[in-house]
Amino acid sequence: KHTVNDISITAMTVPHRKHSEIVVGLANGAIGQVQLDGGKEQDAGEKNVKPLRDTWSSHEGPITSIQAACHDGFDLLLSTSVDGSVRLWSPEHCQFPLLEMDCYDDYVLDAKWHPVHPACFAVADANGNLDLWDLNTDFEKQVWRMEPTESEVAKADRDRHPTAYNKLAWSPDGKRLVGGTAEGHVRMFT
Repeated sequence: KHTVNDISITAMTVPHRKHSEIVVGLANGAIGQVQLDGGKEQDAGEKNVKPLRDTWSSHEGPITSIQAACHDGFDLLLSTSVDGSVRLWSPEHCQFPLLEMDCYDDYVLDAKWHPVHPACFAVADANGNLDLWDLNTDFEKQVWRMEPTESEVAKADRDRHPTAYNKLAWSPDGKRLVGGTAEGHVRMFT
């Protein structure tokens, strides 16, 4: 059995229905679950290392993001990876993904569930694309894509900096999406 100290954790989320566990994405491309103590506090000097349990292979490269959402009474997970994929999981049945979206040419850096529409989520990739997916409309391709402008691509090539959004966040009402870059730039989409 691995412990949390054995493998680098690259992403984590708390499932909505299981507050006593954390789901972690790992540098080796696996996803694992860590059982918590149920909120019991420990002395500051006491080690609080929890073993990973129920790890499963999920991606061919390090996990870049993982997010839980509760839909119709059960938890779903979105995971992204440097292998260019987004995967949809059920933590209760996690041997195989429910859906694999292997349509990206470069690293997928983040994915965030829409806070209001349970079948929608946003994805950011290392090519600078920002995609919106609606699983009620299509399982195989995004319903909207924003690509970097020619001037953004030219500036990135000149400065040798990517234009990609590496982190995303929705406003609580789902009317705004914010993307942040490694260069410290933030952009809001409405």
